[in-house]
Formats: sequence, C-alpha cells, structure tokens
Amino acid sequence: MNAFTDFRRDCSGRRPSPSLPRCYPRGGLAMPDAVFRSRILRKQDDLPRYIVVKPEHACGYRKSFPALVSLNDSAPFERNIRPWGKGSDVFFFNLTEPQCRKAALDTGDECVVTIRPKARLF
Repeated sequence: MNAFTDFRRDCSGRRPSPSLPRCYPRGGLAMPDAVFRSRILRKQDDLPRYIVVKPEHACGYRKSFPALVSLNDSAPFERNIRPWGKGSDVFFFNLTEPQCRKAALDTGDECVVTIRPKARLF
C-alpha cells in the first residue's frame, strides 16, 4: 500500500469514514496539497484581490480554515480560506499587493495555486 491508498487511523484508533474526502482533516494528520489553476480577481480598485477556491479543492472543509498558499511556486504565505457564503459552496482568500508582486502577478492573471491546509488537532 502507498500513502494514497492506505487507511490511516484517527486519534481514536478508528479508520476514517469512507464517505469523507481522503484529505479530510482528522486527528491532526497531514493532508495533501490542493493544486489548481485560477484567475486573480478584484471587484473594484479599492477592494482587495482574491482567488475563488472550488469546493473540491477545500479538502472537505465547510468552514474557514488556515492554510499555506503559494502562487506559481512562489514562497508560501499564510491565508485563511473562507466560505463565500450567500448560498454558494465555493471558498475564497484575499491577496495583498506584496503577495502578488512577489509572484509577478496582477489582477486578471491566471496562475497555479497550491493550498496546504495547516493541520488541526481535534
């Protein structure tokens, strides 16, 4: 068995439910990175930039979660990934000007996003 097919046990000694996504945060175990392509968006110039995260890249979270984020393999930085709300199932995180500058990106640019959820102890 490899790391993707073995059944890890949570801190209670039980196997995780097969109905949950494989990267569901249980017992502080490491979760796989989510890597996907997205566009940097901004609603208007006086508001922050943001990236939309589809639910399949949120590793089973339903609420906000802390993560290390990297854009185009630049240095990772901490962000809170938040649900969009208003009846939508997508998530998002804001980007600062320095974060975009370090990755040589601007509003409207497409990039590769890597999200590494920070392990939580339950």
